[in-house]
Amino acid sequence: MESSSEKDLLNQQIKRIVTALFKDFLSILQEIQQENFANTEELKRKFPPEFVNSVETLDFVKYSRLRKHILDGGNDSLREISLLIDMFSIKLK
Repeated sequence: MESSSEKDLLNQQIKRIVTALFKDFLSILQEIQQENFANTEELKRKFPPEFVNSVETLDFVKYSRLRKHILDGGNDSLREISLLIDMFSIKLK
């Protein structure tokens, strides 16, 4: 007979792995934002403001939207996996 603790254990491990994955995505996004900022500062030193202002950059609004998208995607994945696990009988050896 299956116990709920087996499903709980599986859910916890999957949550840990998926959470680590989307934390990695957030770290990558933050690195991209920092590089973008450094590149924009370099452009400001080398080119006139009207040119720099016309270049599309990763501003705070775009960064926040992408960050939310990553977090929503991770949380949606966790919910879907949990629903899928509930469809199975699980027995640990």
